[in-house]
Amino acid sequence: MKIVKIILALLLIYGIGEEYINASKQLFSFFDPGIIVVVLLMLTLCAWLLGSGISKEKFQLKSWNFLKYFGLTFIMFILVAFVSMATFKFPPEIVNVNGVNVDIAEFMNGSKKIIPDEKQRRQYCVCVVTKLTADKDLAEKYQTEFESGKFSNIIIEIQNGANTDKYRLQECAGSVTDVQWTPDFEKGVRRNLMKQLSDLQISSTNDINVYCECLVEEYKKVPINELTSGEFHLSLNGMKIDSICNLKSKLK
Repeated sequence: MKIVKIILALLLIYGIGEEYINASKQLFSFFDPGIIVVVLLMLTLCAWLLGSGISKEKFQLKSWNFLKYFGLTFIMFILVAFVSMATFKFPPEIVNVNGVNVDIAEFMNGSKKIIPDEKQRRQYCVCVVTKLTADKDLAEKYQTEFESGKFSNIIIEIQNGANTDKYRLQECAGSVTDVQWTPDFEKGVRRNLMKQLSDLQISSTNDINVYCECLVEEYKKVPINELTSGEFHLSLNGMKIDSICNLKSKLK
């Protein structure tokens, strides 16, 4: 019976570690209160099973002996979670674009909070990888990354690079009607706007931080397909927003 308890405890610890990483990846948070509570309760059960299976004396929950086994259980859980996180991979979702088999599973999951609608999110992701792999040199250079689905850094590098307009990735948001301004999404928009404002060299006449803040707040009010269209900045609404933020950020 004691051996059964030890084996059961070890199996549970392994399962808890695996499920914790899986659930956290899906929810984009390793500190979700609901998950943490369930994990602690399950680890308490595991500590009791492990302690009562190993201890030769009567095992009690309210004892220093229990805390020792709970600590041991927690350490094993952390080790399992660490290995699981290092080897974690979403179920593959392969699309063939421009002759390249691209796994968009991680890209799809990473965009879930920003684009909640799955159909629109898939169209967006397929559009992005289609534009990227259309560049034969880029597709050949990063073929391994595209096929394994580990190409998020490539997109970030392109968006922050000097040739970002070359790929016209903003056009892919044309079919998206509902975008959530998550903290990460807003951070990316701010970073790009700050780069654009710095390139304009207007810091002698405008506070570019105020300019950027104003643009972000105004852009949040604009439908995403309108905001990402190639003509937005030349449109009446685009010029109106820029004019308002330009005036607000003028140095006195």
